[in-house]
Amino acid sequence: MNLLDEAWIPVHRKSGIQDWIAPWQIGEPDIVALDARRPDFNGALVQFLIGLVQTATPMNSHTEWQQWYDAPPSPETLKSWFTPVTNAFEFNGDGARFMQDFSLRTDSEKDSEFNDIGSLLIEAPGENSLKENKDHFIKRGFASGLCSHCAATALFTLQTNAPSGGNGHYTSLRGGGPLTILIVATPVRSLWHTVWLNVRERASFLGNCGDASKTAPHFIFPWLADMHSIQAAGGKTAPIQVHPAHVFWGMPRRIRLDQNRRSS
Repeated sequence: MNLLDEAWIPVHRKSGIQDWIAPWQIGEPDIVALDARRPDFNGALVQFLIGLVQTATPMNSHTEWQQWYDAPPSPETLKSWFTPVTNAFEFNGDGARFMQDFSLRTDSEKDSEFNDIGSLLIEAPGENSLKENKDHFIKRGFASGLCSHCAATALFTLQTNAPSGGNGHYTSLRGGGPLTILIVATPVRSLWHTVWLNVRERASFLGNCGDASKTAPHFIFPWLADMHSIQAAGGKTAPIQVHPAHVFWGMPRRIRLDQNRRSS
């Protein structure tokens, strides 16, 4: 499943119906808003779309920005923007997977620590709570399965909003909680306008932080290579070590999903 081709994002249309779209459909004018069943999923999905568009758009002037705001891009235009990064959004398979650690493998229990799929959800009790039997308000095993679409959303939500979780469980770039501040139009015009209001001219964005000369794909999408290709073993990643667009795709948690495993 490739997340740039798959219709996996839940949206609300002006007609009142819920639909599922692929990212290249976000310019459709009748899409009002995201429509996931969890607020933290909606917050993460809009960050996913902003990050994707900011990473891929060639827009580099206020005039261009205004043109795309007044007349949202066609599906063909968005597909052309996204094509160069399509390989980074494979969600399953034997190679690099979206938001999943490149070096981890799930085919050997000796090398992997398995957790229930519910551990992807931010409110899930942590390892220490489980060991000490402290999962009082939110019990272990409360989510025993997720569809592939929900799993992709949950994984991105966790990596983007990860709270602190002890040694080796780093807090995300978003500060450890699923709160998001966006620029929005009043009244809201469409999902595209919400996304586009939060996208900057390319030169301005690339000059803000990071090292724009680091154009190798893994400096943007860290799951495309072993983590040591970015940082030394035991070290931490600093902005100067990565491309500016890495800010949207950071991976504080080492996770690889086993989509063939079933909860006991």
